[in-house]
Amino acid sequence: MPDISRRRFLQAGVLAGAGAAVGTVTAASTGATDATAASNASDSAVATMPAVRAQALAFHGPHQAALLGEPTRHTTFVSFDVVSPDAAGLRDLLRVITQRARLLYAGGLPVNLGPAAPTDDNGILGPTIPPGQVALVVALGTSVFDDRYGLAPRRPVHLTTMRSFPNDNLDPALLHGDLTVQICATDEDTVAHALRDVTKHTRGAMQPRWKVDGFVSPPRPAGTPRNLLGFKDGTSNPDVTDPAVLEELVWVRGQSPEPAWSTGGTYLVVRVIRQLVEFWIECRSTSRKR
Repeated sequence: MPDISRRRFLQAGVLAGAGAAVGTVTAASTGATDATAASNASDSAVATMPAVRAQALAFHGPHQAALLGEPTRHTTFVSFDVVSPDAAGLRDLLRVITQRARLLYAGGLPVNLGPAAPTDDNGILGPTIPPGQVALVVALGTSVFDDRYGLAPRRPVHLTTMRSFPNDNLDPALLHGDLTVQICATDEDTVAHALRDVTKHTRGAMQPRWKVDGFVSPPRPAGTPRNLLGFKDGTSNPDVTDPAVLEELVWVRGQSPEPAWSTGGTYLVVRVIRQLVEFWIECRSTSRKR
């Protein structure tokens, strides 16, 4: 990745919520968080279709490849605070993330750094990394477009801090973030492997702020999967296989007033909402009896 302006990064502000993660705008993932995600939340965003797989797609292209694949069974969103002191450090950070994403997607034998160096791979997936098993989506949050890196003039027009909603119970530790990485894979251990790889190679440049895991249930017995409220999730989504629909609804065109560098990117919003699932099921049962 030569520089920020030439790389088609999605920018993301993230909205963390309380409890179980809901399906995204594309209903690509529905997930659950642990007790630490007991709040609503965050920063608005730029980037649309999370939880997607890039198998059989080229890594390089006008869009991040993971945005064009099919939903994967497992995903995780990790929001980071960038601690690089200047714009050069931010560029280096984005280069490293790109390099690691490319290697993880390509698969193969981990690099042998010699007997005196620590292992280059964590070994979760065995001696050989399977190809085409993981894809990453990288997004930049509103806070990175400040005076630290001189990016304020390049901030996308619609990238704003999301307001809080009525009855939100916000936890500042679970809000916002300079940079968000979504890791998408068929298997949970593949997600863990990729996350550990990325964080290992970016230590000192960014620090995790919050994390939420997601999943997609299998269709039962067929068709659209159901979410944790029992509803079929995503039945009214637009047809993302139609290039005309993508151009109209998803991709940033880089036309004024949007900055030219954002061409081919898109907007992402992640909002985690606490679901009192047992209470909901009880209410549904009572309603049916009536």
